[in-house]
Amino acid sequence: NLAEQLSYKFTVSGETVKPYVVSTYPNYGAIGIPKSTNIIITFSEPIDNSSLIDGVSFSPSFNYQLLMANNNTVAIFDPVEYLEYGTTYLVTINQNVKDIEGNPLLQEDTFVFTVGDDFTKPVLISVRNSSSTNLWSESDINEYVEKDDTIVFVFSKQMNKNNIEAYISFSPSVEGSFTWNNDYQLSFTPNDIFDILEVYNVNISESLSDINGNELEQSYSFKFKINGTDSLPPEVIKISSPDSTNWQNNQFINIMTDGSNVFYTNIQIHFSHPMHQIKVINNLSVEYIGGSGSSGVQIIKYIWNSPSDTILRIDLNGLDSGNFYELKIKGEKDGATDKKNNYLLEDYIIYFKT
Repeated sequence: NLAEQLSYKFTVSGETVKPYVVSTYPNYGAIGIPKSTNIIITFSEPIDNSSLIDGVSFSPSFNYQLLMANNNTVAIFDPVEYLEYGTTYLVTINQNVKDIEGNPLLQEDTFVFTVGDDFTKPVLISVRNSSSTNLWSESDINEYVEKDDTIVFVFSKQMNKNNIEAYISFSPSVEGSFTWNNDYQLSFTPNDIFDILEVYNVNISESLSDINGNELEQSYSFKFKINGTDSLPPEVIKISSPDSTNWQNNQFINIMTDGSNVFYTNIQIHFSHPMHQIKVINNLSVEYIGGSGSSGVQIIKYIWNSPSDTILRIDLNGLDSGNFYELKIKGEKDGATDKKNNYLLEDYIIYFKT
């Protein structure tokens, strides 16, 4: 007989079979998975969904919503944002995963999948200006571009159309708008005309990508010059006096007058191009800049040699002996222009003393 009575306490647990992974979606090594996919793991028995937080990991990581289905045997990981195209993801299911009885996963399981199946880098096929069919070269200055041309880019693949301004830039800087003519062709139109005779650089960053996130094969850079046949600046060839003396830019001359409030007629301004009459007249001035006489000089008559509009005759009134005057034709973008809206590159100024 026992010397004394012994007693023990014990607990009868529930089911002790460890769960395991039955299947996954995507399958191991799958390629061409869409960016919007869910990741689905099917287990052999109901799982404690709270154990999945530490029990399942993704590399690279992403935020997701966890859904359970089929009596907690199916875990659905729904990414908050699209997965990255061209990225291979590693999914690890470790033994922190437990069934509803607390039994850990039989063994760790892993699988990988790749989002997308197009990993070919796009290339820039061509660049040209809209007034020409000639394709640009990166090695030369591409000439004969018009001041109001559109620049056209053609790519080999469908491109990502978002935030294109971040990837294509002009130097000197140009404000304008980009328009996709189709999935492959992009146009840039300046808000204002390009500067006449200016040489521009346009740079296309290799970070520009196609619709699948593949970046350009390389960066590109082109130079182009605004000197097309319709974009050449007019010039003042000469200004001639009534006695046929030619006055040149920035010249100081003497005009013989006698007395005050004198008329001085038949000053002729010769231009290289047919000019826009109003824009010339609005940018033509005679100003008193000093002296002993009165300052009431003015232009009283404008006569063009229509229809060619290359010579403008003006008459002055109000000249006083002993005064200094400035005759100026204003240039640059807001100055005098020809009929094709090309502007004088600089002011043309004559200084004279009476």
